[in-house]
Amino acid sequence: MPRDLDEALWRDFLRTVGPLRPLIEDDTLSEIMVNGPDMVYVESGGKIVLTDIRFEDMEEVLATIKIIVEAVGRQIDEESPMCDARLLDGSRVNAVISPVALDGPFLTIRKFSKDPYQATDLISFGTLTVESAAFLSTCVLAKLTY
Repeated sequence: MPRDLDEALWRDFLRTVGPLRPLIEDDTLSEIMVNGPDMVYVESGGKIVLTDIRFEDMEEVLATIKIIVEAVGRQIDEESPMCDARLLDGSRVNAVISPVALDGPFLTIRKFSKDPYQATDLISFGTLTVESAAFLSTCVLAKLTY
């Protein structure tokens, strides 16, 4: 949880998200994907797995999406059936409902690590070379990030 996050507000939010609460609280997960009441997937360690988390029905999925979206001052309805937002902890939320989502409401929550990767991590993973990391660092220091 970010240091500047209001802990009481966050606890109140967690009480409203129903079956997603344990997933939102799990810092080992990087993504939560709700594709229907019986299809809640998570990504952890680069692997996507189906969880045993279930919603009662599509209406509960939709209600949970509306609670999440409204908690961050946004709305989702037939007039505005798509929403991109950030949760209080910085997680990125994308929700789509009818009429855009033909098979029912969909929700993804992209969680960010409490300990973000550093350039040295990316070099050790083989994602960056030492030279490319130096180039990017120089660009940032020179404020060449457009």
